[in-house]
Amino acid sequence: MNRIIGPLRALTLAACIGLIATNVSAQDDGAKTTKLRYKTISKWNIQLPSETFTPINGSIAVGAGFTTEIDGAALAVDCNGDGKTDEKAKGVGGLITLKGGTGGLAHDYSLRLVNEGGWRWASSGALEGKVAGQKVAIIDQNNNGRFDDFGADAIVIGKSDAAAYLSKVVNINNSLFEISFSEDGSELAYKPFEGATGTLNLVADFESKGKLTAVVVRNENSDYSFELSDAKRGMTLPEGLYSIVSGKVEMGKESCLIRTGECKPIRVSADEPAVFAWGGPIRAEFAYTREGDQVTFSPSTLWFFGKAGEEYHTWVPDGAPPKFIIKDENGREITTAKFGGC
Repeated sequence: MNRIIGPLRALTLAACIGLIATNVSAQDDGAKTTKLRYKTISKWNIQLPSETFTPINGSIAVGAGFTTEIDGAALAVDCNGDGKTDEKAKGVGGLITLKGGTGGLAHDYSLRLVNEGGWRWASSGALEGKVAGQKVAIIDQNNNGRFDDFGADAIVIGKSDAAAYLSKVVNINNSLFEISFSEDGSELAYKPFEGATGTLNLVADFESKGKLTAVVVRNENSDYSFELSDAKRGMTLPEGLYSIVSGKVEMGKESCLIRTGECKPIRVSADEPAVFAWGGPIRAEFAYTREGDQVTFSPSTLWFFGKAGEEYHTWVPDGAPPKFIIKDENGREITTAKFGGC
C-alpha cells in the first residue's frame, strides 16, 4: 500500500451527569461496601471508551431475553418478559426500560434504541454508589446485562461525563482504591490500594486549538483504566505501562475522537512524573493508486495522526477539509485534491 503524508490541523463535547448517594458499610477485612442502585439516564451524554450498539434479531439478549417484533417502521418490545410486546420505538430510535424482577433481571434496565439500517441497542442506565465519599456510575458497556466486567464495562467518577473502562483500581480525589463486587452485583467493596504508584499528566503537553474533553488510558492487562482529561496537574496511577485507548477533542461545534493508532505505551513509575507530549501538529496519511499522472484515493483510506502517533477519527462536522498536493519522486507537483469532507 502506498501512503502520502501531509500536514493538517488539530482540533475537539462535554455535559454532566448527576449521581445518587448510597449507603456505605464496613467489612471485616477493612474494606467498606456501598449498595448500588440503578438509574435510567434518559438524556445520554456520557462519552464511553468503547460504545457498543448490539443488533436486534428477534430479541434483546439481557437476562432471559426479551422478545421484539418489527411492526411496520416501528420496533415493538416485550418489556416485562411475558412474551408479549408492550412498548414501541418509532422512527430513528427511542428509549425503553426492561422491568426489573422479570425476565431474569434483578433491577430495571434501560436501553437506547437506534434504527440505522436495522435496529440496534445500547445500555442507557448505570448502577450508582459512592466510593470514599465520591459518586460513581457503572455502565454495562458490553451489553451483556452485567455491570462487573472489568476491562469491558465502564465507570464514571464524580460529575464527569467521560467514562474509563471499569477498573480494579479507581482514583478518588487523587487517592487510589481497589474495588470489587458482591456475587450478585448489588454491592461494591473498596479499600485503599497498597501497590507502587506514579503520576501521569496527559493535559500539560497536549497541543491543540481545541479542548481535551476525554482521554482514557488502560494498562497492559486491561485491569486498570483511568480518565485523565480533568487532571491538569497529573493523576496518581499504579505503576505500569499504559496506552491511550480513547479520547475526544472539541472546539465549538467541531469534535473528533482519539484512539491508539501508532502511539507507544507510556511508562508510569515512582521515579519521576510522566508528562506526555502529544496532539498537534497533525499529519494525514492515505492509500492511493497511480496510473501515469492519474492518482486515485478516497476518504475511506485516509488517516490522521498526532505527533505521538495517536490517531484522530470521526470528525464532526465533516467539513473544512485539507488540501492535498500530490508530487512525484522528483518533487514535481502532479495534481491537487480536496475532499468534500474528512
